[in-house]
Amino acid sequence: MTAFTTSLMLIVLLSGMPTFATAEDARIAGRWELNIEASDDPDKVIERTVRTDGGNLRPPSGTDRRSRGRYRGGPEDEALYDRVTFDTQLTIALEGDAFIFLYADGFERRFSTGRTTRTQSASGTQADDNLDFSFAYWDGPELFVESRPRDHGWILETYRLREETGQLELRLDLNPVRFGHRIELRMLFDRAP
Repeated sequence: MTAFTTSLMLIVLLSGMPTFATAEDARIAGRWELNIEASDDPDKVIERTVRTDGGNLRPPSGTDRRSRGRYRGGPEDEALYDRVTFDTQLTIALEGDAFIFLYADGFERRFSTGRTTRTQSASGTQADDNLDFSFAYWDGPELFVESRPRDHGWILETYRLREETGQLELRLDLNPVRFGHRIELRMLFDRAP
């Protein structure tokens, strides 16, 4: 076999292999901390949304009406909404073609950007396990993460690096089934030292 033939076979073999981290993947990887002052207050957005729809919402008993995170908590099948809405620390890592989103208390979400045939859940297991599941894809400079929490609602997370500030912008579109209201939030994260 000639060197040319060997090189040609190697190129053909490698071109059929899955691709892994892209430049976009690598740019958003890292540790991020929520910039609370520059982000929407989820509690206020929830209250405003309910009032706009004609409803009335009161914080859980024993909770200060002004405290941040007063609407955090609830049934286990809605835990993913709390994670993406109220957690203030996020680490984004890459493992092959999968993203790993790690939150402050060790909660981990793993999902693919579509370069594999396996569907993974937020906990990293198969999609038929009745747990939350997520998948992601890039559209230009934006990473879209679509999730189906266990309550059968949906979450659309849109991540984008803001070139002018270096911040990670997250736009959230949440639709929990039991809540009955669609919530839209914008959050900004600063890269952690």
